[in-house]
Amino acid sequence: MTGFLAFKEQLKNRCSQSPGRLGLTDSADPRVLTVAKQLLAEGTAASVSLYSERTHTIQIAEEHGIDLSAVASRLVWAAPEGTPLSSAQRQQLAATHLVSGQLDAVLGGNQATTAEVIRAGIKTIGLASGIKTVSGSFIMHRQAGTAGPEATFLFADCGVVISPTVDQLVDIAAASVATWRELQPRVAPRVAFLCFSTKGSAKHPAQAAVADAAAKFHAAYPEVISDGELQFDAAFDRDIAARKAPGSPLAGQTNCFIFPDLNAGNIAYKLAQRLGGFEAYGPILQGLRLPMNDLSRGATVADILNSAYIALSRKK
Repeated sequence: MTGFLAFKEQLKNRCSQSPGRLGLTDSADPRVLTVAKQLLAEGTAASVSLYSERTHTIQIAEEHGIDLSAVASRLVWAAPEGTPLSSAQRQQLAATHLVSGQLDAVLGGNQATTAEVIRAGIKTIGLASGIKTVSGSFIMHRQAGTAGPEATFLFADCGVVISPTVDQLVDIAAASVATWRELQPRVAPRVAFLCFSTKGSAKHPAQAAVADAAAKFHAAYPEVISDGELQFDAAFDRDIAARKAPGSPLAGQTNCFIFPDLNAGNIAYKLAQRLGGFEAYGPILQGLRLPMNDLSRGATVADILNSAYIALSRKK
């Protein structure tokens, strides 16, 4: 088995070998209940905690034909009965349970804002060691086919920090390396700081900021293969790298792409998804001490399931 299915099966197998306890904060949602049922039925989660009011949630399940009876013994009703929690309260309570060790990972955001998820994470879980910035990444995976060969990359930041400073770019790269190592432990991270310029081919404060970030990252993490500033083609293509950036340690073989701002990162992942045949896994909220992950409110069942596999794969 190759390509996208192989990557997804890799995540599933990791979850099956060591099933974790997942908290689903926004569970009064047929999409989430469908995912909870599948995770428990296939054994990729040991238990699933739901943070919506029980009577209302069961009613939603019944209205949508979702039979939870076979997995009921491994469903945990984490919210107080008869007192519906606000969106922000659900994120906060689940974060508390994650810190106390009652959960291994949390997934929310399908009915909450990213800001609510991040606030609960920072306030209750705290930031990872050495990190001062929460950011968002995507694992981009393409199955071999007409669109091109099989490929797996990480794109960041695609969802949180709009205009990162130099130090924030360093943090985003460091957190991205940690995410890559969690999800691709057999492949060493190779980090490129992207720009409209390659090695000073253009001069501008925006170019200088990316170059400074690349230099600071290399000084702080010399064991990680990295380079910048680089245009995308010089970071991606071996032949172009040899011409534009001779001597680059990446040699056009980057797997972790750090974008200069949210405009570039968000546009790039959607272009790769819509035009390049890539499947986007995420958003992956990174930089927190423990895995609390965000969802798009427009997420499909497949999106939520993939994010659940990622959340459980990142458990400490």
